[in-house]
Amino acid sequence: AKSLPTTALDHLLELAVKIDQNEERARTRLLAHESRSDKSAIEERPMKNIASDFCRSYLDSDPIASVIKSEANPSAGREAAVLHLVRECGVDYSSLDHAIGMYHEGREDMPSQRQKLIATTAVHKASEAKYIRVFNHILSDSRRDMGLFCLIQLRSDVRTYSRRIEQEGSGTFEDVLKKHRLRQLDNDLKALLSTLFLQPMLELRRISYESTPASIIEKVARKEAVHPLQSLEDLRTRLGPDRRCFAFFHPSLPNEPLVFVHVGLLSQVPESMGDIEGLSTSEPKVATFYSITNTQPGLSGVDLGNFLIKRVVEELQRDFPEISTFCTLSPIPRLVKWVEHKLLGKDKFFDASLLNESDLENLANILGCSAESAPAVLVRLLKDPAWFEDEAVAAALKPCLTKLASHYL
Repeated sequence: AKSLPTTALDHLLELAVKIDQNEERARTRLLAHESRSDKSAIEERPMKNIASDFCRSYLDSDPIASVIKSEANPSAGREAAVLHLVRECGVDYSSLDHAIGMYHEGREDMPSQRQKLIATTAVHKASEAKYIRVFNHILSDSRRDMGLFCLIQLRSDVRTYSRRIEQEGSGTFEDVLKKHRLRQLDNDLKALLSTLFLQPMLELRRISYESTPASIIEKVARKEAVHPLQSLEDLRTRLGPDRRCFAFFHPSLPNEPLVFVHVGLLSQVPESMGDIEGLSTSEPKVATFYSITNTQPGLSGVDLGNFLIKRVVEELQRDFPEISTFCTLSPIPRLVKWVEHKLLGKDKFFDASLLNESDLENLANILGCSAESAPAVLVRLLKDPAWFEDEAVAAALKPCLTKLASHYL
């Protein structure tokens, strides 16, 4: 008896072959005017079974690791499936060249718009990677929640794999080509997922002890990335009456918070996280967003956070009309790198709108250096993770850093 496929790669190969067979049968029927009801050529295993088996076996396999493990087998598991997608399921350039050639050759003989449209459609179809058709079948022929979650995990693996190759730093032609193909696969998956996570499709829910299942609260607590929870009491406070937590959910993934945000309802604008507790009130004038977390690395770059904040602002304005100020205590990612680039760039161009002579003199007095060397000393200080623990220095630098941060934002 013929053995059934067992690994994600086995199911992927079977799925790709099935797609090719279906497309070939469709072309044959079109040319021979055969009836679509002819089932004699239909394969035993339906497409939905193959697609579901691929998703199940892929999700049951270990995620691609950020570093090569000695016991890892690249010919099995998720890595093998990703490698097959980029090597064998990309754009068929010979077909694309043929379609483009046919378009150019027949352009003079295309009197009607319909003929031109057919030729253009052929070029468009040939320029599409084969794995796009694979992904569409995964979404349409497998169980909806499993297919969608599988593509999210697949993109997360592709991004991890790309970073690993970058870190390994191999300059061989094969690795350069692999990096390019992985980047294209990442971009195509991002484009596809972006169409599946449009704002109107997403459900906004408030996370609370009263209305939210314990399993979802546990996921929110476990995946908090900005201010990790210190205790159960900390969690109760964050979900308490003077706070709000909201999350986006997709209809196909009703138990998976995709992105969530914590908000403090305060009497005035806080200066630090420590102020949130003391300024909390049942009659808020200020809403402070102090933590936002994307729970799915595979949705990185899909603009869920921006949508979430806008929806939450609308929700809070409806529930608390007296709130007139919305602010954030969120970190400012990559600010130090930006400051270093602007103040110590290779071209040595110094933008006086960032720091004028007065600012440089103040920095020199605070940092105990010359005005000329102040930018370099400031950057060196900011790279120290504990620089703000010197409260006097932190307070003295606040005007300068606020100015730099406003330019950055």
